Amino acid sequence: TITATSATTLAGFFGSTLGSSILTRVGLITAPLCQNLSNFAFRCYSLGELIFSDCAAVTNTTFMVTTCPSLFNLVMPNLTRGVNMAGTAMSNYGMNNFANSIGTATGAQTITVTGTPFGALLTALDATALAIRLVMTGKGYTVVN
Repeated sequence: TITATSATTLAGFFGSTLGSSILTRVGLITAPLCQNLSNFAFRCYSLGELIFSDCAAVTNTTFMVTTCPSLFNLVMPNLTRGVNMAGTAMSNYGMNNFANSIGTATGAQTITVTGTPFGALLTALDATALAIRLVMTGKGYTVVN
């Protein structure tokens, strides 16, 4: 569990140019003032899930979960920004959790699912994946596959 109640940035917190294959799970992340999650888990190859308590203040998610091929679950309550999940292991389970946790998009925001099991299910017109995408688009996000 991580509690950083006064932190405004967690940029590169676990991310590394070298990468990490050791980190597999993080407990609840409580950082209600955090605005910057860029490169947060960059190259955390074995990281399976990230669960935040509140992401209402977040304005930067650039490369947040880039090169996290094991990431299967992401919960970001009240997030209003897009996230690039390309190349993660996000499928219907994790995307459903993500979609139900996020808030309404601030302006034009994109959720990228290219190269994920969820993206493949969208392409196959899986009914559950389509319903999950509808939740995200209903909150003002564009879903790119």
